[in-house]
Amino acid sequence: MVRSQVPVPIAPNAGLGLWFAGGNHAVMTSIPQLAELDLQLIRHPAPAIGMVAFVENSGSPGLGWTWTTYLGELIAAAEAAYGPRDRSWTILGVEFGGDIPMIWYPGNRGHVAVRLTTAAATCPRVAFSELAHEAIHLLAPTGGSTAPNFEEGLATLFAESQSAVRGVTPGRHPAYDRPRNEVAAMLMAFPDFVRDIRAVEPSFPLWTPELLDRHAPGTSDEVLAYLCRPFDRGS
Repeated sequence: MVRSQVPVPIAPNAGLGLWFAGGNHAVMTSIPQLAELDLQLIRHPAPAIGMVAFVENSGSPGLGWTWTTYLGELIAAAEAAYGPRDRSWTILGVEFGGDIPMIWYPGNRGHVAVRLTTAAATCPRVAFSELAHEAIHLLAPTGGSTAPNFEEGLATLFAESQSAVRGVTPGRHPAYDRPRNEVAAMLMAFPDFVRDIRAVEPSFPLWTPELLDRHAPGTSDEVLAYLCRPFDRGS
């Protein structure tokens, strides 16, 4: 989504994680269905830093699924599908605030943070879908430039696929429809072309129509040019 270098004030009780713990010792649980997350959130509705949501009859919180550990799983899945991320950037974690999910760059010192919407703080289904979308932007952070249509289309598709595994259908702003559909058509014809291009040029904003054409021949010049233009979400 749109990248910002200016922090937006957020409430001090914004949730930064969602813990699950069970039994008498810390375990890394299997990834729960998001319906379970909703139930846990309803039982413990007050978000706080490191927000803890316990399963029934649990002891102290231990290693479990938080938004931070979900992000790790999503980044791993994105790298497996589309090539390694740029490790010159340090990913700080997840926060909530505002109306548009994004990644941003605190301090302009090689750090990148994920900001999900305020609404996502109390709706795990929304939070997961937004987090999956932003995971694609973490493959090649830019320090603030606008993502091209291709990157936003790929992020939208990735969020759909990862959410579907967990029984969630993410909402989508209409501005994402064409980027998503154009990228889906290219991936159908050339399943590995994203990984292949990123082996040559890992940063999506640096892709050109000529580079795309070499790896996805037969795509119209208009589509190639469109996918390389900066994304415009509009109002």
